[in-house]
Amino acid sequence: MKVIGKTEDGYLINAKQDELANLQGMYSHYDDNFRLNIGDEINIKPFYDMAKEAVRLRNRSDELRTAANHIDSAIRIIDFVTKSEG
Repeated sequence: MKVIGKTEDGYLINAKQDELANLQGMYSHYDDNFRLNIGDEINIKPFYDMAKEAVRLRNRSDELRTAANHIDSAIRIIDFVTKSEG
């Protein structure tokens, strides 16, 4: 995508068909659901929200990895205890 101009409240962009399809959650403009006409608006907020959540999870990856290791350790202890009792 390339910014080619500025409007009163935004920008004019030059975008490839596949880029616009991607913004709508599709792989390419060959997707059967890809329909875009002049004047159509593309709501990218759901994709922004998803990207924001991915960044949040990435930033918490060490914490999540530690929690997963604790769960794995607990499972091993439970397995050991239940096998010892049997």
